[in-house]
Amino acid sequence: MTANDHLSAHLARVAASPLPPGTKESAYNLPEVPMEQTTTVYGMTDRPPARVVHADCPFCAILHDGAPATILRRGIHSLVIRPLGPVTEGHVIAIPYRHVSDAATDPHVTANTMGDLAVYAGIMRSQGELGDFNIITSAGPTATQSVYHLHLHLVPRHHRDGLALPWHSGKHKETPND
Repeated sequence: MTANDHLSAHLARVAASPLPPGTKESAYNLPEVPMEQTTTVYGMTDRPPARVVHADCPFCAILHDGAPATILRRGIHSLVIRPLGPVTEGHVIAIPYRHVSDAATDPHVTANTMGDLAVYAGIMRSQGELGDFNIITSAGPTATQSVYHLHLHLVPRHHRDGLALPWHSGKHKETPND
């Protein structure tokens, strides 16, 4: 079995059996993969990185200390959870197992987290549960970052849902399709 075959089989197993809501399982309960079968993605292997925990980080508490969260999916590099205050139905957050403060801190972690979230979006879309969406991250207080552990928001969108993103004026321009 090649590394890609193993990765595909793992993703299929995870997609077929998501964790039930409220599960407080450690993000490191991933299947053990022999090192020769690991896949390199942007210079990183598909094993979780060394445990880096920040005591005051709420996402580290979820990932490593069993803090309560609604866990929807365990990716290879990140965990997908439901946020405490979703802005639309289906809004989720992907948080990498490795603590990095924002998207620029470690581009490899950012790319791998984005990859996990894209896999989740593809699964949800194939099941008819996701249409249009935004993927959003913030870096720094001026950009509205409030938790300093990289996280990516997948925000499902609907026509005229009223959600004005930070770079949108909030004004709606009439179009022929309205």
